[in-house]
Amino acid sequence: KEKARQAEARLALPAKAQDVQTQLSEDIVSALVNLGYKKSQAEKAVGGVLQNRPEARLEDALKESLKILGAS
Repeated sequence: KEKARQAEARLALPAKAQDVQTQLSEDIVSALVNLGYKKSQAEKAVGGVLQNRPEARLEDALKESLKILGAS
């Protein structure tokens, strides 16, 4: 289900914005994995943040993802 929602969200964005969001997501997931979180947990948290706030800057999306991971 989550992957289907992410795919739908990507389809709603112009191609250039999709590339930027994909790179942003990969960068944040990488940072979280380097901090010791499991990749699957990081992907889920980042996906949720970027789905709710696709305009989020890297710093803000990373902070929100950390809050989600800290609460779980």
